Formats: sequence, C-alpha cells, structure tokens
Amino acid sequence: MDSSHGRRCERPRKRGRALTYEEKWMVQHVFEIVEQEKTTGVILSRHDPYGLTSKYTGVARSLVATITKAVRHTGTVPVSPPPGNYHQPTTIPLAAEGRIRELVFEKHRQGTICHAKHVHALLKEACGLDVHERTIQRHLKRMGFCWLRTKNRPRSLREKAAVRQQRHDYLYELRRNRQRPPAERKQVIYLDESFLHHHHGGQYSWFSDHDFVERMSGKGRRWCFMHAMQQAGLLAGTLLAFEAKHGTGDYHAQFNWDRFQQWFTEQLLRNVPPRSLIILDRCPFHTVGRDAVVPSQMKKGDLRQGLTERGIAWEEQWLRARLLEEMDKYRDKKPMVERLAEDQGHQVLFLPVHHPELNPIELVWATVKHYCGTIFSNSTSFKEQRQHLEESFERDITPEYCTKVYEHVQHIEERYWTTDLLLDEDIELEDDEGNSC
Repeated sequence: MDSSHGRRCERPRKRGRALTYEEKWMVQHVFEIVEQEKTTGVILSRHDPYGLTSKYTGVARSLVATITKAVRHTGTVPVSPPPGNYHQPTTIPLAAEGRIRELVFEKHRQGTICHAKHVHALLKEACGLDVHERTIQRHLKRMGFCWLRTKNRPRSLREKAAVRQQRHDYLYELRRNRQRPPAERKQVIYLDESFLHHHHGGQYSWFSDHDFVERMSGKGRRWCFMHAMQQAGLLAGTLLAFEAKHGTGDYHAQFNWDRFQQWFTEQLLRNVPPRSLIILDRCPFHTVGRDAVVPSQMKKGDLRQGLTERGIAWEEQWLRARLLEEMDKYRDKKPMVERLAEDQGHQVLFLPVHHPELNPIELVWATVKHYCGTIFSNSTSFKEQRQHLEESFERDITPEYCTKVYEHVQHIEERYWTTDLLLDEDIELEDDEGNSC
C-alpha cells in the first residue's frame, strides 16, 4: 500500500511478481528517456538514470540494470521465466522425502489416516526439524500427494495416480533390465549434482562446563560438483567441481544446460561402459529439449509465424489458446540428453519426481559431506575444503560401499513395486464397491 495525499491506495503491481514481456519494454523505454534527458542536460548529471527509472516504474534498480544490459547486448529484453518457481528452496530436506512417503504408506496399510501432524512428528524425531504444518502440507502437494476423503468420511492423504504411474514405469524399466541375460543387461549409471559450503562443519562435540567451539558466521562460499557412479564404484573422470558464482538461492541455480551438456558429453559419455542405462532426476536443465521455445511466452503473431515455419496450417479465427495448443502439440519435447546418449548406444531413464531415495548417489553425498564436516576446523581454507571432498571420494566411496548402497536402493524399489500393486488392487476394489451401491 502506498500513501498519496493522505490517502492509501493499492499498489499497481504485486511485489515479487515477474515482469511480463511488455512491462520490460516499458522499463527500457523509461530508462532511454531518462538517460537521454540526462545527456541533454534537462536532468542534472548527478541523478542516476537507473535509480530514476526504478522510482518512476516501481521496479527494482537491479532489475532495471538487467533489462538494459540485455537490450544493449542482444537488442531485446530478457525472456520472462515460466510461471512458478522451480528452484524454490524448501525447509524439508530431500533426504527426508523417502521417510515421509514410507510413513504415509505404512499408515494407510494399517488402515489409519495420515495428516500433517504425523509428518511433523516424524521430522522432529528423525531430523530435529520443527516445521510448520502449513509448510508440510505444501511440501506434500509438491511430492504428489493430495488431500482426499476416504470411504468412511475422515480425510487422508493419497498419492496422485500420475506420480504412482510414473514411479511404476520407472521401476518396470529397471526390473526388465535386471531380468535380461548378463550379456544383454545394461550397466546402471546414476548421476546427480550437489554442493558443499566452505564452513560446513560438525555441529556436535563433547563439552565440559564453560567449554565451547566458536564457528564463523555464515556458510561461506560454495563448491558445486557433479559426479556419476556405478555398482562397482564411482566413474573415473566424471567429477566436476567449481565455485558457485552466487552465494544465495538454491544450488540448482548454479547449474545450467550449457554446463551440464558440456560435462555430459565430454566427461560422462567418454567414461561410461558400453550400452549403459543412465539414470538422472527431472530437474529443468536435465530435460531441456531441442526446441527450447516456450509457447506461453510468445505473442499471437509469433505463434502464427512459428506454426508457419513448421509447416503447420492455422486458421484466421483461431484465438491465442488454440494457437498455443497447436504449437505445444508439434513442439519437439524429447530431452537432448536422451538424443546424446542414444547416439552412442546408451539409454536414459528419468527418476520419478520427488524420489531422491531411489538414487544411491544421494547416500554418497551424505557420506562425503559428513567426512568434510568432521575434519573441518576454523583454519580450513576454501581450497582445502575441496581437497577434503576429493579425499572422501577416494577414501570412503569404495566398491564395497557402492555395492551396499545399490542393494539398499533395490530394497526400497521392491517395497514400492509391491505397495503400488497392492494399492492399485485396493483402489479397484473400492471403485467396484462404489459402482455396485
């Protein structure tokens, strides 16, 4: 709310909302006028065009600078991000999602309901987290659960059918590969990304009265890294570590398609065994397709032009919604990683959404970070922290360790496979009973 002449009025633009394509051009237009008036002397030279543009438009000064920089370099304003925040950090760690899913399934197998209070108790006991119930409810929705009414009127959580089907398809492909003769079986390769803070150190120790350990404030700079593993151990030559350029935000923002593609082609594909099954999660830069255009960000004229360039006929009376539908229908959505892998005789398999417990390399991250935390001291430099990371990869991630984590994940896969089949039968019986009433 802004105050004007003793009166409060609504802000014309909601704080935090992404600017549209047209709004960015408006910001650029205001900036050009302010900058021109500064040059001609209408405005005193001490005034900052960026600050004045921010003042007149209500847009942050940093965003004004980003827009004008893009126009100078590319001739157009930057493309607006798709709706939603795909990299929003969450209070609940990914490592806890497997425990949450098992809790919900176990409650339902026992015939009891499961709600946010049960998950809250689990997080507090297992992870020491005191998370607000509303936060838990939002996270459960992101995991694919929905709040539905049971047959006897109390409410319970049930996983969305699309998520269960996605997981079942994934498990089916893995089981089919394991059932092949050894000569035809593909070597399963897992890959992932993670990060390590400079000040990542252990939080617990033995103390006596008036004894303490002082830690530096803040988490410090970050090492971001990627690696791949097989059942026999980590893949040699596939470690990539680099310093994060930004100290805030989710670590996924430090990765992009260009960096990942370079690592995938130059390090991973050159070191994987022949005919491998490469497994990775569904983060946005893993699923970039050959056709990178986003129809929802295109104008009506651009949609018509795009359809014409693809040889697709369109009609004059079609509104933007129909043009969007046709453009999306014929857009090449196949991820580029699949094409790159298939060209060399490999297969790519994507993990189901929000299932980090099905990726054994997540346990590798926990092991190496624990090692780095136990030997960290206040005198450990940023480069030494990376050396500790590499030492742990060589010392702790042995072939025996990798075999154990593979077997651990296979047990989880078998539980999911059995649970999905049983749950599908229960849903079918409930539907039959409902139809017969």
